[in-house]
Amino acid sequence: MLDLARNIDDMDPDDVLIHSMSDDTFEMFDEFGNPSLPSEIQDATRHHVLMWDWSKNSFLIDLPPPHQNDGFAYGAGDTLYAFLRHYGIHDKVAYLIGHSRGAVVVSEATRRLLLSGHDPRQVIYLDGEGGDFLGLGYMDDVFDGWESVGPDPIRYDWIYSLVYEGAWVPIPDWQCPVCYCGADLGGLGCGNDECSDRLNQYNLGQAYRHGWCENALGGSPPPIWEYLIERGGPVQDQEVRDGRGMSFDGDLYFFFDQESPGATTTADPDQWHDFPNDQLLFNGDFEWGAPSGWDNHGGGGTASVDFLGAGDGWFLEMDFSTIERTHSFFWLDQQRTILSFEYDITDNDVINCDDDFKVTLTQAGTNTSMTWLVSSRCEETLDWTHRVLYLPENFPGSMCTLKLWKDVGPDGDIDSETRVDNVRFLVAGDVDGDGSVGIIDFLLVLGLWGPCADCNDCLADGDGDCTVGITDFLNLLGNWGS
Repeated sequence: MLDLARNIDDMDPDDVLIHSMSDDTFEMFDEFGNPSLPSEIQDATRHHVLMWDWSKNSFLIDLPPPHQNDGFAYGAGDTLYAFLRHYGIHDKVAYLIGHSRGAVVVSEATRRLLLSGHDPRQVIYLDGEGGDFLGLGYMDDVFDGWESVGPDPIRYDWIYSLVYEGAWVPIPDWQCPVCYCGADLGGLGCGNDECSDRLNQYNLGQAYRHGWCENALGGSPPPIWEYLIERGGPVQDQEVRDGRGMSFDGDLYFFFDQESPGATTTADPDQWHDFPNDQLLFNGDFEWGAPSGWDNHGGGGTASVDFLGAGDGWFLEMDFSTIERTHSFFWLDQQRTILSFEYDITDNDVINCDDDFKVTLTQAGTNTSMTWLVSSRCEETLDWTHRVLYLPENFPGSMCTLKLWKDVGPDGDIDSETRVDNVRFLVAGDVDGDGSVGIIDFLLVLGLWGPCADCNDCLADGDGDCTVGITDFLNLLGNWGS
């Protein structure tokens, strides 16, 4: 991708800045590894190319059963969106380009941009790989053509498929159905029944490996930058070659391709492709069955995602050998002022237990942190316990990490098991915690009017004063529909 960025720079020398990002700190660097100055990042007189390294947070191999690495591509798209918001450049995104599994990453980032009211001009999927890799069946396997929120439609293209899987390799009558149909996103078709259900829709999981056709025939594809800039490289068909490429008119860049069908799907604000995760914190309910969203890009830890049974589902477990897990960088919306979660502390060393369960929210850039003591000295719960925490006013509207951890105390031993589930950031007035404020929340506020029965578990109390009153009612009305 660096070669692609430098070729874009060559088309308009001195007016293009190339940036990359740190996997851990989210700092931005130039192409030579020097820190990018804020004035450079915000320079509206120049074109900017951002190289986003999603690979550490978007695994495509090593799947211990079941679904050990599910959700990482969507999680990487979520952190890319947070990165763009953090630097105040989310409304300046013109083109998103994703290669292989990166197509899923930029698709999710595009969806998040649309939900915040910002349309990119064009999204390009380069040899997109959804995730049905050798039949492993990832659930975050979709990249899509999202409907625009503005007056102009977004253009979606998949430049690699026709050139890479067809014209570059001179095979009569498209006789490479596994590769070609696996890459086909627009319904060009090859008459193969195995692929027919994929026609006229974006990727719903693909069963092919990059280069399978070429390797089988002793060839290899040209570099990625040739596809985008030099009209596809050494393809056989001149009409195909002339139908794609990139140009610069002195003001805007243009990527050309003839396969774009336009939007196909509405960017649902509450779902990642009908999977049971909402937009409040990616994988906050751990139902991906993996630590996706809680690993790399500022996140990580030793606590595992575990499953007890249908009644409990998936949850985060800090057992007698693990003590913490941190969520990757995420964007905390301005309206979300309440942290809600459930926890369960079991199997205590009742004689010597001195563990504390704590939660720490850290703001990126300033490194300002807030730590809450949730439970002290291994206070055992009889069942899942709901807890509500109220955020300091300077945290919403910023990029953050969230750490769930056990302070093991002076003896240095881990003396308890702690489970956490349904971690969400809510707006004041969302009493039922479903991600929106509506009539049910209105009725709940009226029914709970007065002092809270439990100050630690009172979602109707939106301002944290342990009383449901007029301020909470006004907050509910102000956040109606959020």
